[in-house]
Parts: sequence; C-alpha cells; structure tokens
Amino acid sequence: MRCPKCGMMYVPEYPEDVRAHRIFHDKVVNGVYARKIKSDKICWEKGDFRITVVNYFSPIAQKIRAEEAGLLAHRDTPFDFAPYHSKEDLDKRNVHLFLLSRKIRIIGLLKLEKRAHVQKFTWQEYENAGGKKLPKGEAIWSIGLVWIHRKYRKMGLGSKLVQVVALHFNIEVQSIGWYTPFTGDGEKLAKSLCPKSFYVAK
Repeated sequence: MRCPKCGMMYVPEYPEDVRAHRIFHDKVVNGVYARKIKSDKICWEKGDFRITVVNYFSPIAQKIRAEEAGLLAHRDTPFDFAPYHSKEDLDKRNVHLFLLSRKIRIIGLLKLEKRAHVQKFTWQEYENAGGKKLPKGEAIWSIGLVWIHRKYRKMGLGSKLVQVVALHFNIEVQSIGWYTPFTGDGEKLAKSLCPKSFYVAK
C-alpha cells in the first residue's frame, strides 16, 4: 500500500516494512531528527528555532544531517537532483548549507554557493531575458535553494534564513545572487527581498 501522507509504498504484513515506513513517515511529516550536539555551528537562535551552518569542513555528522534535509527538501521541488551530498568534494563553489531547526527537527534549508556567471536584472528585464547567456565575472554568493517544511510555511522563515545568511557573511541581502529558474514560491521570496532588481548568479 502507499501511505497518503508520506507517499511510501510498504507491505503492512511485513514488520520490516512497517518499521521502515514509521521512520520515513516521521521524517516527512515532522522534519529530520536533529537534537543539539556539540559540533553545531549556530549562527542564529530565538526561542525554539535555531539556524546552523554546514560546509566542507564540518564534521561528517553535520554533513549527513544536511544531506538528509536536502533529500526531504528535494521531495518538494521539480528539480532532477538533490541539493547536497555529504561526500561532495571541496570546489570553487564553496557550498554552505544553512539548516533551520525547531526544537529537535530540521524544518528548513538554504543552500549557498559561489557562482561566477552573474547579471543584475529588474524583474521586467528578467521576464524578457529569454534564457540569454550570463557574462562571467567575479563570483558572488548565490542562493541555490530555500526550502521550508510545509508545516512552517507562511511564517517568514524563508526570509529569516536569507537575512541570517547575509548577516553571517556581513553582506547586504540584495547583493546575494539567485540561481534560476525559480519555483513559484522561490520567485515570491526573491521579490519580497529584492522588489526592484536582483542578481541572477549561476
């Protein structure tokens, strides 16, 4: 049978299937389990919420958390590949994952990386750009994905992730690029933070 909430196929008569479904269902419905540990690099905390940052130099436990959160986020996007893998090599993108947690669950994620094909657009210019090739120049930080668990959307948490990222690197929100194409929610978020113009960085 297929679970109507998490989408997993399993056979109720098989205990191993039931156990696997219980674990997967809990992750999908509630977020990735992630209690506080010593290696957490916390860059923002308020009440039950906190944001931690993970990069190439983070402990493997942190990378695995980020990978699991990325797989959960991937379920909600139309993209072909998951946003992060724990065994990724260090490269010029210098990938950072910002993980948003509430209590013991990861319920949001922002992927940030350096990108060198950059162009500034007004929103009207972007709509008329028609997939033109971007000029190559100095690399800037670019948002590859912002994801919030369905339980926690429309609470301003996507904007909070972007604001914390800007504060972490001591840069302006509007100086951060966006990797396109957008999802519908991604475009709404970008327009709320950059209402007049924004950088596409790929």
